[in-house]
Amino acid sequence: MAGKSEKKLAARNSERKNQFLIAVLVAILVHVGVTQVYPYNSSAEWYFGIFAIIVAVIGVGLMVAVANRGGDLDMEGGVSDVLKDVTITAIAVLILSTTSAYWHALWLWLVGLATYKVWGYLKPYMFPEPDGSMDPSTKKRMDKRQRQAELQARRAKGK
Repeated sequence: MAGKSEKKLAARNSERKNQFLIAVLVAILVHVGVTQVYPYNSSAEWYFGIFAIIVAVIGVGLMVAVANRGGDLDMEGGVSDVLKDVTITAIAVLILSTTSAYWHALWLWLVGLATYKVWGYLKPYMFPEPDGSMDPSTKKRMDKRQRQAELQARRAKGK
């Protein structure tokens, strides 16, 4: 039997899934409709459009899979957060690229985001904190232990 919080999570996830599904469908319909009236200038624009449609559909499909397995689609910093970023970017590219092919450059911000997130994981390993950055209480305890060890060493020599 599902608890109250699980039911709330399922309701929130269902609402979020529907929002993204509708947004992706509208973006695809707008993109395909406009590009049928005003055809692409080059085959590269066509490939970029197909790429954006595939990314949007895969993003929504993965969000549905995460939600169906009990994941939280509103969790910050999780896989669902990345899926939302990618899906929103695909939606923006689909709609905006109907006006100009230069809007496909929006995909580059995902590269920057990925670099930022990877840097967040690697930075502590590449540049560790110096040892002198102890808080005052830890420093006080360490000094006390050092004084006690010195006192014991002097007493041991005296015996």
